[in-house]
Amino acid sequence: MSASLTFTFPYEKWKARDADKQLLVPFPVNKALDEVDHLRNQLDAYARELWRTQGEVNGLNAQHVHDNQLITQLNRQQQNQQRECGLSTTNTYKIQITDITYELLAARQEIKRLQLEVQRLRSQERVAQASQLESLKQELEDEKKSHGARMQIFMNGMTSSYNEIEELKAKNKELEERLARAEGAAGADGK
Repeated sequence: MSASLTFTFPYEKWKARDADKQLLVPFPVNKALDEVDHLRNQLDAYARELWRTQGEVNGLNAQHVHDNQLITQLNRQQQNQQRECGLSTTNTYKIQITDITYELLAARQEIKRLQLEVQRLRSQERVAQASQLESLKQELEDEKKSHGARMQIFMNGMTSSYNEIEELKAKNKELEERLARAEGAAGADGK
């Protein structure tokens, strides 16, 4: 999308002569708008990734609860079998419980690792966004200053040209009056 501003100068004598002409001064904001859209797209992608990662963490938390329930259930079964059989815990149950305990510990470590990863990603994204937005603001501000300086130079040139034209018109009028007086004097001398 291209945006431009139209400036018409209020010089009545120029308006009468150049009524159909207007000065178009482009103001490039496309780059800034594209960068804002790009940042929004990155933010949306990050939010989707964060949502997916949070879903994984929630799933691992649910698995952790399920594992705890399974361990409790196995312990109950073991106690019930001990009561029924009057036997001590067999090596098989000890191995099963040990294996499940190790799996549970591994799952807990994975949950902690994912939570730390989520925090790191959030921190990095915030820093990156702040940096990109700051550079975009600076670029836009520089563009505004540059555009303002060019407009000031142009306006000074226009004002100076207008003043020169007015001076030339005044000199022309003075010369015409002098010529008319000289012709009048020459005509009076010639009679």
